[in-house]
Amino acid sequence: MKKPTPDPAGERVVAPKAKPFTLRADAPHLPAAFSVAEHAAVQALAAGMASPEQQQLALDWIIHRAARTYDLSFRDADTHGTAFAEGRRFTGLQVVRMLNTRLVLETRPATEEPK
Repeated sequence: MKKPTPDPAGERVVAPKAKPFTLRADAPHLPAAFSVAEHAAVQALAAGMASPEQQQLALDWIIHRAARTYDLSFRDADTHGTAFAEGRRFTGLQVVRMLNTRLVLETRPATEEPK
């Protein structure tokens, strides 16, 4: 960042002008958009009262919109944005992993990976 420069008249300090800033709609730290149906589906899922259609809608919203599981995490010139996006994506990947792996009912230490 540039340092302030003295005014040619010597009376005041002129600060450098800030670059214009535009917040992108897909910024990783912004909350995911949701419809009334998606909102109701997530609440019904949490309450254990969701219909089969609401269960699917809630999981679809969580995986695709809230976690952005299948989006690219990289954010050009923004390492913090990349890290934040990767955190969201990691959450979605954990949900997808649980949905796609075989349920193992045997008892084992929590640190052991499923077979």
